[in-house]
Amino acid sequence: MTDDSIEFQPLPDNIQAEVPVRQSFRVPVSDADKVAAILCGRTYAVADISTSGIAVHADSCLDFVAEQVIEDAELLLGTSRLGGLTGKVVHCSVHDNGNLKFGITWIHLPSQTKETLDAVIGEIKARALRQDDRQHGRHTTEKT
Repeated sequence: MTDDSIEFQPLPDNIQAEVPVRQSFRVPVSDADKVAAILCGRTYAVADISTSGIAVHADSCLDFVAEQVIEDAELLLGTSRLGGLTGKVVHCSVHDNGNLKFGITWIHLPSQTKETLDAVIGEIKARALRQDDRQHGRHTTEKT
């Protein structure tokens, strides 16, 4: 090492991470799941979903702004439609291919809507696991 090198200093034990910790895991959504969101009058493909929020694909960084509150949002879940939702834009990430993904967390989600989301997310998880099993040659045995 030279004299110009930087020495690492230990962090105090009481420092907390500045990165937000997710309270629930978002489940990836495939095209076959037919999940979309209508936000600000425009339809977006949902990339992943949880009972606490969604991530959507967008073409432009101008579609949303940080901390934007989106009222009267709708989720299209196959043949079901959940309306009157309120969300808040919490992050934006840019992928290598230039695609944007915005994270939106739900605000004041009614318990009945949360139960509906839980059921739909359970179905999406089950389909994803069955697909993964087929791709990796695993067979599942269902009890009847």
